[in-house]
Amino acid sequence: MSSQGRGRKSSIWAMEIGGKGHRDSGRRAGHGADDDPVDHPPFEPALPAVNLLPRSVTDAIGQRKVITAFVAVAALLAAGAAVLWWVNGSTIARGQDAVAQAEQQREALQADLDRLAPVQAFYASLTEQRDLVTRTLASQPQSERVVSRLLAAGRSADGVDFGVVSVSYSGIPAPGDALNACPNPDPFGTDITVGCVAFDASAQSRESVTRLLEILDADPFFAGPFVGSSSISPGIDGAPDSIAFSGSAGVSVEALATALTAEQIATILAPPEPAGDATADPGDGTGAPS
Repeated sequence: MSSQGRGRKSSIWAMEIGGKGHRDSGRRAGHGADDDPVDHPPFEPALPAVNLLPRSVTDAIGQRKVITAFVAVAALLAAGAAVLWWVNGSTIARGQDAVAQAEQQREALQADLDRLAPVQAFYASLTEQRDLVTRTLASQPQSERVVSRLLAAGRSADGVDFGVVSVSYSGIPAPGDALNACPNPDPFGTDITVGCVAFDASAQSRESVTRLLEILDADPFFAGPFVGSSSISPGIDGAPDSIAFSGSAGVSVEALATALTAEQIATILAPPEPAGDATADPGDGTGAPS
């Protein structure tokens, strides 16, 4: 080998390219022309990078980023709330004004009610007196009609003459009281009376007395007519005998100026039982539990 040949040296790049060329030629020769050449990325020289920070510093940097993100989100929410308040500020103001006006109206109405309190008390007193008068009038019987119907019954009974007639009124019986305080041939009767008519009379026969009792019993103004005593006086100089008798009759609720309602009558006839009777023990008769 000559000195000229020994002195010529090929560079690394030339050798690489040359070698690559020889290898490509051999690859093409061995595998055919269908194989694609291999593309290598271009070489880019860069300095090596080494992280010399400790792990605690990198964690603190990550936490600071998270906190910064939370603060940013909170700031955005606060800004959104402020914008919403500003947008709805006029509506809220109108609502507050309406509430204030309503409160003023309420205070004005309350002041008017306070000024009208004496009038309200006076009206309540008048209403109570009106109800008292209504109840009083409702319990008053038609006295004149009671006496006139009794006398008419005597005329219809063929010559019954009344000598003395007296009427006493006891008012509407309370629930649980006696229904008829007058002498009554039927102690189990359910006729409600508000008074009694007592009379002394005379008749020409016993049939007239019986007829009088029948007429009074059929009259709705009377309840339970009853003759307590009678005596016969013989006639003088051929005159018929005379019967003197005394009796009574209850004044029915039909004789009231204002009739009772069905509910009032039902309450009088069937009063509610006291609450204490429901818990009493009937075993020993004392009401104490056994």
